[in-house]
Amino acid sequence: MSKEVYKKMAEISNRKSVELKSEVVELALVDDLGKALTNAKSIIDEINSDGGMAEKSLKEVNALEKELDKSKKIFFKHQKNLEKGINKADKAEDKISGLFDKVDSAAKALGISPKDIGAYSELLNVSKEFQKVFSKYTSLTMYSDK
Repeated sequence: MSKEVYKKMAEISNRKSVELKSEVVELALVDDLGKALTNAKSIIDEINSDGGMAEKSLKEVNALEKELDKSKKIFFKHQKNLEKGINKADKAEDKISGLFDKVDSAAKALGISPKDIGAYSELLNVSKEFQKVFSKYTSLTMYSDK
C-alpha cells in the first residue's frame, strides 16, 4: 500500500475517533441539559408550592390580625368601663366602711348587735362581694397593648 492510503486510513481512523468523542461529549451534554431541566422544573414546583402556601398563610394572618384588632377595641372599651366601675366601687367601699364604723359605735352604745340593725348584714355581704370583684378584675385594668 502506498503512503497515501495509509495517510487516508489514518485520517479516517482519527476522524471516527474524533466523531465518537464528540458524540460522547454531545450525549453527556444532552444528559446534563436533561438533568438541569428536571432540576429547574423541580425548583419551580417547590417555589410555586411554597409561594401558594405563603400567600394562603398571609391571608390567614391578615384576617387574624383584623379580628385581633377588633377584639382589642372591644376589650379596651370594656377595660375603660371596668376601671370606672372599680373606681366607683372603691369609693362606695370607703363610704360603707365609714358607715360600718358609725353603726358599730352606735350599736355598742345601745348594747345591741350591729347585725340587728336594718340592712347591716346584707351590706356586709356586699362589702365582701366588692373585695371579690376587686381581686378578680383589677389585674385586667393593668393590661396595656404597648
